[in-house]
Amino acid sequence: MRKQGAALELPRAIEQSGVITCKPLSDRAIDLIVGDAGSSGLLFVPPRESNLRVFSTSIAVEQAGQTTYASASFAPYGSVGCGMAVDFVTYWPDSCQAVAAVLEKQLGAVAGLGSKSRGLLGSKIQMLDGGPNMRMFLMPAGSGCIQIKKEMLY
Repeated sequence: MRKQGAALELPRAIEQSGVITCKPLSDRAIDLIVGDAGSSGLLFVPPRESNLRVFSTSIAVEQAGQTTYASASFAPYGSVGCGMAVDFVTYWPDSCQAVAAVLEKQLGAVAGLGSKSRGLLGSKIQMLDGGPNMRMFLMPAGSGCIQIKKEMLY
């Protein structure tokens, strides 16, 4: 697979900005987020000391007629490692109840996760449990549903 779009441009921009500690994790994360889909992205880096501070990417991933917005933020732990938070936002034309049924099956197929509803965040946002570091939030939007998937890596 030949890298293109965000998978090619963001790692170059991250390296040129002076990020060293989080570069290996950000490269892997961008590859996983984009895969072989069409994509474009933006990089947000601090104006100075970029290797010591949080930086973030915004990526549009276009695949199978659907666009997902992904935001990945990386925080260095000094010179020893890096943590990451990533959010994916996708609009579904189906009801949140129908989307939840599909997502619970997908999450349940992953060994050991056994997704289940975690109730509501506020009065309308349904939460699905994807393990200790992942949650999905389903928010009604007109006749459809907005899915927000949040993952943390420490």
